Amino acid sequence: SCVQVGHINALESAFRSLPKTALALRRTGADIQLLESISAPDGTWLPIVGTQDLYVREDYKNLYQDITSTFTDRTESSRQNRIVVTGTSGIGKSAFLVYFTVRLLSESDGDNPPIIVFHTKRSSTCYVYGGTSTVCTGEINEFQALLDLPETWYIVDSSQDPVLGPAKTILSASPKTLVEKYKEVTKGSPRYYNMAPWDLNELEKCRVNIKSFNVLKPEFVEMLYVKMGGIPRYVLQSPSIVLGRNPKDIIKAEKEAYRRVKEAINR
Repeated sequence: SCVQVGHINALESAFRSLPKTALALRRTGADIQLLESISAPDGTWLPIVGTQDLYVREDYKNLYQDITSTFTDRTESSRQNRIVVTGTSGIGKSAFLVYFTVRLLSESDGDNPPIIVFHTKRSSTCYVYGGTSTVCTGEINEFQALLDLPETWYIVDSSQDPVLGPAKTILSASPKTLVEKYKEVTKGSPRYYNMAPWDLNELEKCRVNIKSFNVLKPEFVEMLYVKMGGIPRYVLQSPSIVLGRNPKDIIKAEKEAYRRVKEAINR
C-alpha cells in the first residue's frame, strides 16, 4: 500500500516517519555532515532505535560519504555496488541504516528522487520510499521490478533471504548472522565495513544528545563502559529504559544491562 507523506499521522509506523524527518532536515538548511544528531518531528519516532533522536557517529558520516561517492548506476558494476556493514551486536549497525536513509532522502533532488527499498529485520516486509513524497509497504517479492534497477537503493537490516541483484545494496549483519545465515551474501559481497566499538567520549555525547538517555548519569555510563565495553545497546539503551521508569533503580538498571549482554552471547 502507498500513501502520500502529507497524509501520515503521528500514529503511523515509525518507518513511515523517515521522509518527514528528511523533509524537516531539508527545511532547516543545515549541513547534515556537521550534525551530531537528527530528530524526527514531534509526535513521531525513528524506527529501530525507538527514540525521537538519533546520535550521529563520525563513523556514520564517513561511511555515508564513502558509499554515496563510490556506488554507481552502471549495471555492469552490481557487485561493486554492494557492501556489508558488520560488527558486534548492539553497536549501531541498524541505526546507521536509518541515518543513511534519512540523509539520502534529505539531500536528494526533488526532480530526480531516489528510490529506496528498506527490507526490515527478520522479515519479508519492506518500506519503499519514492523520494520524500511517497511511502509504500509490502512484501519483498512485490518490489522485484525496483530491485532490478541499478539506480535503486536496497537497504537490508539482517533480513531473511535478501534479494541480491543490480540494486545498490547495503546489508547490515552481525558476524554470527554472516556465518550462519548469510553464506551466499558473503560469497557475493566484495566490500565489508567493520563498525568499531564506541569510545567513552562518543557514549557521553550520545547520552547528552538523546533525550531518553539524559536519565543516565555520566559516572554510571562510565562504570558500564569499563565493565562491558563501548556497546550503546548495553551501556545506554537498556539501562535508560529501566531508569526512565524509576530513576532511583540503579541496581536493576545495571542488572538489565548484564542480562542483555548475556542474552546476546547465548543467542
